[in-house]
Amino acid sequence: MSKSTEHRKHAQECRALARNVQNEGHKTQLLKMAAAWDSFAVDRERIELQQRKDEPPGDQLAPTGVSKPWTGGSTISKPELKPLKARSGKSMPR
Repeated sequence: MSKSTEHRKHAQECRALARNVQNEGHKTQLLKMAAAWDSFAVDRERIELQQRKDEPPGDQLAPTGVSKPWTGGSTISKPELKPLKARSGKSMPR
């Protein structure tokens, strides 16, 4: 479940609680909380949309729990490995 979906669910829960509350102050507070959760959901949807736009072309999200290597972009060369030196200053055998 995406974060925006979770936020919308929280907003619905706040509205459901507000319908059953007798105290007007509590009802008002719950409706304000619902509006805040809705606002968070809209913000999160913008972020999620921007993240999808920023992904390299052809790169698709792997299903949840499945690791998928990134295949786009340039390759990174491996650093040159240098032999370790012993404390005496001599090279250690490989």
